[in-house]
Amino acid sequence: TDGKGRAHDAIHPIQIQQLSRAGGPSEISSIAVQNGRVFAATGIGILQWAEGSPTQVKFLRLGDNKSVNLTDLTPYRGSLWSAHLNHGVAQWTGDSFQWRDFGNGLSFDDSTALVVFRDQLAVGSLRGPGLDLFDGRQWTKVAMNLPNQFDCDVIDMAVGTNGIWILMRQAVAFFDGSTFQAWSA
Repeated sequence: TDGKGRAHDAIHPIQIQQLSRAGGPSEISSIAVQNGRVFAATGIGILQWAEGSPTQVKFLRLGDNKSVNLTDLTPYRGSLWSAHLNHGVAQWTGDSFQWRDFGNGLSFDDSTALVVFRDQLAVGSLRGPGLDLFDGRQWTKVAMNLPNQFDCDVIDMAVGTNGIWILMRQAVAFFDGSTFQAWSA
């Protein structure tokens, strides 16, 4: 797995022709598996396959030009969540997308990374410093409070045994659920 509980070895190779037929670009930024379905984030939407059936592809377009800059995918409480630069996050409920952005819960719009930690969805941003945590009902902003020498833009995150590891531009941070620590070389 990749630290987010996603097994890469069990997924069939993705063909460039399938992306082209679906109207998508040839680049995939993230992958997630949920309820027997494989989801791959592209620049203009999400591709969906049934596990074990690499030729049956469905394309989920997010609409309103919000599909561009899709950066991460993760399952959370029965829904698939996607992070987007400039558009916050989207929740796929199986038949539609519901958007959460600066105006309705998030403290930023430039979402870059998603993980589930202690039954909360954690969202990282290029507009840090900090994380937004969602408990299924409400959002809570958690400030990083790291020394000023650290650029706190969140690039990626992974869940470890006791917390969230956060990749930033010049360092790595660790969040244990209440405090952040910066690690640098």
